Amino acid sequence: ASPGNNAGVLSTEIQGIANFLITLFGLLAVVAFIASAAVLLLSVDESGKEKGKKGMLGSVVVLVIVFSSWAIINYVLGFQ
Repeated sequence: ASPGNNAGVLSTEIQGIANFLITLFGLLAVVAFIASAAVLLLSVDESGKEKGKKGMLGSVVVLVIVFSSWAIINYVLGFQ
């Protein structure tokens, strides 16, 4: 067992854990987006509509960060 083989296994494990976390955060961001859209559509007053808009914008920002993280991790560790 050479050190190079262990590094490959470690890289694969790190990539697997990172991909799991990225998937989890992406799913949570989509759920938050849908919930914010529901708040926006169902609110009667302006403060509720503002909360919905801010929530949707925040969810989109999180999705962009999650996608960027996925791209960087897969580029650095190599596509599987």
